[in-house]
Amino acid sequence: MSGAEAQFLRFCCKEFITSLEDFQWLSLSRKACLQIVKLSTFSTSNAGAASRAFRPGTALYRLLSGRLEDRRGAGFKRSPRVQNLCRLASLIYLHAALWDYRQSLVSRDQYVGWTQSYVETLEWTCSIETLLWILLSLGDNGRSQNSKRMRFVLRMMTIARLLSFESWNRVNDILWGCLVVEDSSVAKGLDLRWNAEQIWAEITSNWAPGERGL
Repeated sequence: MSGAEAQFLRFCCKEFITSLEDFQWLSLSRKACLQIVKLSTFSTSNAGAASRAFRPGTALYRLLSGRLEDRRGAGFKRSPRVQNLCRLASLIYLHAALWDYRQSLVSRDQYVGWTQSYVETLEWTCSIETLLWILLSLGDNGRSQNSKRMRFVLRMMTIARLLSFESWNRVNDILWGCLVVEDSSVAKGLDLRWNAEQIWAEITSNWAPGERGL
């Protein structure tokens, strides 16, 4: 590995760890904010969309909750590995979008509400691969691609693929748990604890991409 590659890896590693910390902080802030909204007289037709979108029974819950689809007999076939990669990339993208909208409750709920509505128009034909395509291709509310967010997802996935299998699963649980933290019935049982030093050690070891994790 060249010096430039090692420097880029260190940058991406720090970004990966910092982003996980930011996403967890934001999820707790969203939960507190939702409680305030419930207790206040503030009300809009779309308020709380970001919490409702990931509840059991929704299309986003089906796609992101971690249950791999049984593709036997389908017209196309994608391996569990591809489904896992697309799921993590989708989780990262959604968290990046929520972070971008962290200053505006209304804009955040509008974005999540639009994404949920678009996915549900495809009914049960939507796969996790299709969801990732929607996120990457249609950007914010169907207007345009968000190239900055796309590059961020690519960097995060580059790091994630250097993780061990156990840490890969833990990161998935953390990102999913942060999306559903507002719904105690869904978040119950999820362990959102993680060790930044362990993640750093795994990433910066001399493992070639693809040798560990996925």
